[in-house]
Amino acid sequence: GALLGIAPDSLQTCLTNKVTVTRGELFKTPLKIAQALDARDALAKALYSRLFRYIVMQINEIVCQQAKTTSVAILDIFGFEDFTTNSFEQLCINFANENLQFYFNQHIFKLEQEEYEREEICWSTISFKDNQPCLDLICKRPVGLLSILDDESNFPKATDESFLEKIHQQHGKNQYYIRPRVKNGQFGVHHYAGDVMYTVTMFLDKNRDTLRPDLIEFLHASTVQLVGKLFEQDYIVLQEMQTMASGSQGRKKKAPTVAAKFNSSLSELISAMSQCHPYFVRCIKPNNEQKPNQFVKAMVMEQLRYSGMLETIRIRRAGYPTRIKFDVFARRYLILAGSDRQLMKNDPKAACVKILRHAGSGSDEMFQMGLTKVFMRESLEQVLEEARARTLHKYVVLIQKNAKAHIYRQRFLNMREAAICIQGHLRTRNLRRVFKKKRRSAVAIQSKWRMFHQRRLYIVLRDAERERKRKAEEERKRQEEERKRQEEEKRRQEEEKRRQEEEARRQAEIARKEAERQRKEMVEKVKKEALAEADQKALEEKERQILATAERHEREASRLQAEAQAMEREAQRIAALAKPTMVDVTTLEMPADLFRLMDKVSAGWQPATAERGVGVLRKFEEVLVLPMDLAPEPELGDAFGFSKYASAFFRDGQDYVMRGVPLERSLLPLGSALEHEALAVFKLVMRFMGDSSLVGATQSMVAKYIVQKACKYPELRDELVSQLACQLRGATDAAASNGWLLMALALTSFPPSAKLLRYLYNLVSTTGHGSYKAYCQRCLRRAASVPCPGRHYPASLLETSALEASKTAALQFDFVDGKCMRSTLDSFSTAEQVAGHLAHARGCPKDSPGWTIALQRQNGMHELAGYDHVLDLISALELPDGFPEGNQPGMAVGTLQRARQQFREAPDFLDKMFGSATTSVAAGGRSPSMVRAVRVLPTVAGGAGADRDGSDGGYLAP
Repeated sequence: GALLGIAPDSLQTCLTNKVTVTRGELFKTPLKIAQALDARDALAKALYSRLFRYIVMQINEIVCQQAKTTSVAILDIFGFEDFTTNSFEQLCINFANENLQFYFNQHIFKLEQEEYEREEICWSTISFKDNQPCLDLICKRPVGLLSILDDESNFPKATDESFLEKIHQQHGKNQYYIRPRVKNGQFGVHHYAGDVMYTVTMFLDKNRDTLRPDLIEFLHASTVQLVGKLFEQDYIVLQEMQTMASGSQGRKKKAPTVAAKFNSSLSELISAMSQCHPYFVRCIKPNNEQKPNQFVKAMVMEQLRYSGMLETIRIRRAGYPTRIKFDVFARRYLILAGSDRQLMKNDPKAACVKILRHAGSGSDEMFQMGLTKVFMRESLEQVLEEARARTLHKYVVLIQKNAKAHIYRQRFLNMREAAICIQGHLRTRNLRRVFKKKRRSAVAIQSKWRMFHQRRLYIVLRDAERERKRKAEEERKRQEEERKRQEEEKRRQEEEKRRQEEEARRQAEIARKEAERQRKEMVEKVKKEALAEADQKALEEKERQILATAERHEREASRLQAEAQAMEREAQRIAALAKPTMVDVTTLEMPADLFRLMDKVSAGWQPATAERGVGVLRKFEEVLVLPMDLAPEPELGDAFGFSKYASAFFRDGQDYVMRGVPLERSLLPLGSALEHEALAVFKLVMRFMGDSSLVGATQSMVAKYIVQKACKYPELRDELVSQLACQLRGATDAAASNGWLLMALALTSFPPSAKLLRYLYNLVSTTGHGSYKAYCQRCLRRAASVPCPGRHYPASLLETSALEASKTAALQFDFVDGKCMRSTLDSFSTAEQVAGHLAHARGCPKDSPGWTIALQRQNGMHELAGYDHVLDLISALELPDGFPEGNQPGMAVGTLQRARQQFREAPDFLDKMFGSATTSVAAGGRSPSMVRAVRVLPTVAGGAGADRDGSDGGYLAP
């Protein structure tokens, strides 16, 4: 009601009550449910139809603003309908289709007649099926079906059965009317498309217009201007009807029924179509499945019959269905009567007659000549088409024959020319072969003669080489026997030394047991004397103290037991977390530059220092031990467990557990620029620890690449150490060995931060693996004693060999005055420390400033800065091309890069560096009495506690 601009209560009252006026008084009668529903449906239909008409009128007013104009109208109606149950709607629709079919037949027949008259064709009357009797049955007044229905609709007591009885009585004998033998509430009509049975149920109700006058007045009074405007015309008609009723002494004019309105509208449509030039479009639905290229024959035939196309085809076929203009006919079929093109241009009609006569059309009834067209039967058209196809095939074969003859003629000429060319080339090739044979013979004679002289020279050189090899083999065997003798002597000395140590331990054990026995006897003696001298009171006090001590010990034992249980539960929880699902580490991606380095190593690349013996252990006697400042071993406890560090510093609450899959975010807080680097480093750590295919040089290259990343970005150092600590927890023996190797190489190149140092030392001390434990402890104590920013390059081959052999690295320094010294040094030994120590050993004051290490080259000498690490020099020379550089290009790094560049430009640079006295690493100072140039040879010395005189076997060096 609110949408229509009327009160909802008033609308409900109008739809559910009937208002009647009797002698000037208003009476409201409640409607039945069915009547109220009819009133509601009538209101909806009225709103829809009037709104649709209003929209169409508005569009026409906007589009056509001129008084007179031409237009194009499109009419789309329902097709012929025949359902299982057909009602009043199907009767109206089929009635409209009957009218349109009648008009269509008349229109087609008229077109045919006009066409024949225009072309002056002699034609007989064409019969067609006339459906005018069917139209009279439905709409003829006063006894048509719709007329009887309107009469019955005006009687209040009329029913559908009474309507059916009247039409049975009126049209029972009509040939277009079907009266069922059994009373079932149906009647039938013979339509042009077939017989249709209609059920009369609700015929009268559907025919009546149930939109009552009071409802029209109510809607006209709506507050919505559009609704009132829609029913304005109905309101005017209602007022006129009421005026006429009052003027005719109470007789009331009946409202038009639906059938009357429909018949009137259909008549207007036919009248409008008669004044226009109509074009008919018939749409055929091929199937109900909406599939392409699929025609259901019965369905298509039914639609053709319902649409009247079959009747149209029959009308066309009764005359001359094929109609072609003279010039088109002559151009298409001229081939049948020769090539008289001049006749076709001058007189196309005569040319057409000649073609038809030549084609052998038997009778003039098969065609007629109009003014502009040839009218033919369909059978004649088929004969002409078949004759044309045969003639075209004959001429096409003739053209193909001549074309093929031309093609094969050209092919033969080309083949003959090619054969002549091939013969010329073959003759040239044979003559060239003879010439080459003669030239080979001459060359063979010359080579035999030269070989004779060279063989005599070879025999002399071969005998000399055999003699040299024989002597070299004898010398090797002698050296091998000497080596075996020395090893046997060494083994005997070691066995003797072990026997002496066992004897010393046995004597010490006997002495310890004797001392323990004497101590016990003394304690017993003292106890006896104390008991004899103490009185009863002292004994009671002693007893109370003992009981108090026992109670305290019991409480401490209970507390320790509870802590042990808690630690056991925590260990079980951690063990459950430490069983992650392991990803296949061989599928983890690796950086492209690392792949190129690994390919180079796999192809046989080796560092130049390896060819000079770096990493091969040898024995040296006199080695100067460089003092190292080591911080005392810190006190360890649960407060510095690595899990405490993880809970305090790991981001987003990450646990201290082993990861089986790559990290999604870094363990420690990092900047956005380093987050990607941290995740890439963790994938390399997983692959280094778990990929069994990484061995030897490729494993070493991956380790150096990982450590170099941490050297380049100091913020990644604690992140790398934390990743290793997590992956070592619960790792297998093989993975743990690789992990501790990488941990040792990392601590060799850079120290951890101050907040991580004690936690890491505790981790190394409690879970360290083999010889890596002591080495990592020493690196951490060194970092705690002397702060160091870290190195520029990862560990060298010299340091790796020393780490695996549990030895200490040493270098041999040659002064230019002839003095040669060897000195130990660790990974963080700077040029200033080593040079100062060597100077002090030569007699200079201790801690005298100004000493450093210098690299002497052909074009001059480059000094290392005092704070640069000496072993970075060895590392820089071992790295291949393409290895990532550090991001601290100080003076020392620039020197190392220049040294690497010189080595690439001069392959004999290492020979000059490690094997000659002219180019070397020098140690010197500013004192004019000292010689600055020395030669350095990398060595590997024994443990830190080795004696300088070499009594423990000496220091090992390459």
